This record gives sequence, structure tokens and C-alpha cells, in this order.
Amino acid sequence: MGMGDAWYVPLKNSRQLLFIDLPEKGYISNEETGQLLISDIIEIEEKGDVIFGKISDNEYFYYNIQTDEIKKFDNESKLIEINFGEKFRLTNAYEFYLTRYKDIAGNWFVMVGIISLIISLLVLFITKKIMGI
Repeated sequence: MGMGDAWYVPLKNSRQLLFIDLPEKGYISNEETGQLLISDIIEIEEKGDVIFGKISDNEYFYYNIQTDEIKKFDNESKLIEINFGEKFRLTNAYEFYLTRYKDIAGNWFVMVGIISLIISLLVLFITKKIMGI
């Protein structure tokens, strides 16, 4: 077992969707305690204070962020029942992460890159002028 990267996006109530090493499987964890609440998430949908999803072994889950209630189901139809018969639009967990990250981060990192490039070019230009190149 190696050491690697971890990245996350915040959810409500100090919870986060976390990925460790690989983007194929996500985890829901408590940001304050670091406790993993749900593991091996491959599909996810957030509706208000509730998160629905699919776990890698074809198990489904319901998680209430406010109460920390977790229910697991062995098929999708039981999950649909808890959602008053409404079908889900589960999204790949990593795509959910990317969308949430983009919503949070916006385009500030592009602006930082452009500003860094301009500063680098300016320093290069001044250095060349001083050196007489």
C-alpha cells in the first residue's frame, strides 16, 4: 500500500466527497473528524440534505447529511422507494467532483496563470535589458 494524493470537494454540514489516489471510487467523510462514512462510491446524486448513490459492489445508499443517517440497499428499486418513487439521475462520482470543483473554483486559477506568465515575461525582458542581451 503506497502513499498518494487525496482531493475533495465540500458537501453540506462539514462533510466532503473525498478521493484517495484514484478517481474511480469516492468516499464521504466528516471533514472535522476525518471519519469515513461511506466508501467505494461510484455514482452519486445530491438532493438538498440527502445524498443518494451507488457503491462499487452494486449496493445503493441513502445518506442524510443533517442527521448522519445511512441506509444501504441491495438494489435500486428499494432506493427509489425511499425517494417516494422518483427515479434518480446518478452521476459518476468523479464527474460530480469535477462539476462541484468547477463551481467552487471558477476561473480564478486561469487568471493566476495568466498573471504569472506576464510577470515571468516581464522579469525575462528586464533581465535581458540589464545583461545587454
